[in-house]
Amino acid sequence: MTTYRVEIGIGLLGPMEGMLAESVADFRALFPNQAHAVKHLARAAHIRWLEYASGKRALPNGKQLQAVSGTYLSSIRIEEDGELRYVIYSDDPKAEWIEEGFPSFDMKKMLRTSDRARIGKDGTRYMYIPFRHKTSGATAGLGLVMPQAAESWWVSPNRQSSAVTGHYREGSVNGGGAVTRNTYTWGDRLTRAELEGIGIDPDSKIGQRMEGMVRFQNNEDRGGQHVTFRVMSEKSSGWLMPKRDGAFPAKAAFEWVQQHYERVMKTALEEDVKNMGGRIS
Repeated sequence: MTTYRVEIGIGLLGPMEGMLAESVADFRALFPNQAHAVKHLARAAHIRWLEYASGKRALPNGKQLQAVSGTYLSSIRIEEDGELRYVIYSDDPKAEWIEEGFPSFDMKKMLRTSDRARIGKDGTRYMYIPFRHKTSGATAGLGLVMPQAAESWWVSPNRQSSAVTGHYREGSVNGGGAVTRNTYTWGDRLTRAELEGIGIDPDSKIGQRMEGMVRFQNNEDRGGQHVTFRVMSEKSSGWLMPKRDGAFPAKAAFEWVQQHYERVMKTALEEDVKNMGGRIS
């Protein structure tokens, strides 16, 4: 299995500092300000990467990311890696794509490798792809914000939500072992006629994106999740992913650390030496 990992390391990077950290029995007690500074810088870099990834903070070039998946954001973790060293990393496969970009490719090729693929009666592979839509008041999460007219349509107390009612297992069509599938009960659906009724052209780009939308209610989010499903099959003419340049959110967070590291650590070391009764020039 391929392991994906994008990471940045923060800690006592100098040779003298490294030897001290390894040789002194309790480095934190002897150099508390440096210990605090390293921890503070690491946590700040972690927060900065998260803010870049979620779109809450613009990248140094002024661009803002729109996260492609909640798994990427939740995968950005921080761990202590040795004496006064920290590693901030993401092992989500999309982290590498977001960081370094990728050339254009045909998404339909995944139908020959993904365990989520199915086979139709004619032998054609296909897959259901979910797309999420956010309400105007959502401050987090993924997906495009739906128009107010569509949001108001869902607010009606007469609207019925869809629900996942169970699960079952079946073999992967690509030989990857058993796959968990869901069973559903379906509620209301934002049809073409309903779109026209609320003043949204179903042939417009936004109308095409929303046609067939359903709402899944859950206990954590009283507003529910609004989703449209599209079918990608080997017979589909689209599903071509254009070339994407790298956004480098992890690199941007690390470069921010580099800008401040020397000054912060020098100040911390001066304070530690002063507390020991010495003086550094």
